[in-house]
Order: sequence, then structure tokens, then C-alpha cells
Amino acid sequence: MEKKQPLLTIRPHFDQGLVTVQALLFTAVGFLLVTMIGGTLFYILLHMIGIGRFFNAGHIYGLFLIGSIVVLPPLFFEVKKKAYARTFFRFYEDYLEYQYFQFLLSPRRGRVRYRDIDDVMQAGGALQSQRMLTTILIAVPGLNRHPRAFSGLKIEDVPQKLDLMPRILDLVEDSEYRAIARVSAAVSQSAAIPADAAK
Repeated sequence: MEKKQPLLTIRPHFDQGLVTVQALLFTAVGFLLVTMIGGTLFYILLHMIGIGRFFNAGHIYGLFLIGSIVVLPPLFFEVKKKAYARTFFRFYEDYLEYQYFQFLLSPRRGRVRYRDIDDVMQAGGALQSQRMLTTILIAVPGLNRHPRAFSGLKIEDVPQKLDLMPRILDLVEDSEYRAIARVSAAVSQSAAIPADAAK
């Protein structure tokens, strides 16, 4: 059977300027964790194998500090680039298929029927706005099991100039109209059967 072609496909835009700033912010937080946790574990490991007395703790923490500052920004940059390249949201007549990467590492793939969508919104952060990007939020109750987290799909870093939210709303509303029309036709047909039988 021939695979249906999507009516609309959205992929996040990989903006190097935005991702560079995000990488620096990630490093600002991440280097503390890498330095403290990694340095401590490495220092304990050296003592366990009997050579800890030959190393100064300050030198070990300094080594991890420099290593994390050098390694974390390009690592974040490349991981996000690969995740965005494999992320997609494909819209069909009555449903959408998606694939994204939670925390940039864990793949999530699935399908959402338009009848399960509660709302479609648009929101953007300060960094996104400076780069003329936005995030489209598709609320799907029950999609996320965590009670305090947003339940739905986030299409991040979408160029504002594409103005895609109205197109998504049109697809969802057209699907609702078709569903209503099918129900009305079924009701009319079932009402006509007794009348024909009476004749």
C-alpha cells in the first residue's frame, strides 16, 4: 500500500547563534556538576587504587574544570544539531506523526489524532524572539504522565515568518468538520431506514 504523503511537515530550525548561547548557558551550569561530581569520584578512585597520595585534590578539580569548559560547549552543539536533524512533525488529514528527542538524547516517536488535541498555542522565549523564532505548543491531555509537566508536543525553534500555527489550526478544524459530517450522515441514514421499512 502506498504511504500517505503529509500535508505539512515541520522541523525545528537549527540556529547556530541561538544554540551557541544555549551551549554557553548549559556549560555555566554543567561545568559545576562535572567538576564537583566527576572530580570527587575520580579522586576517590585514585585513593581506592592506592595512588591518591600522589595527586593534589585542587589539581584534579582544576583538570575537570578546564576539561568541562573545553568539552561541554561543542558537545552540546553537536548533540543538539543531530537531534534536530532527526526531529519531525508530519501532519496528515486526521492525525500527526512525530519524532523528537527528550533531553536531546532519548527518542520519542508516536502519533496523535487531531480529535485528541485540546489546544494549539504559540510561545517564545527572549532568546528565540531575538532570532525571530518561536515554539508551537500542541496540548494533548494524557500524553505526558508527569502531572506538573506540559502535556503535549512542543515544536521548538520554528521561524516566525512561516506563520505555521494557522495552518495547523486549519488541519485540526477541518478534521473536526469531517467528523461532524460523518456523524450527521450516519444519523440521517439510520433515521431513513425505519421510514423505508414502514413503506
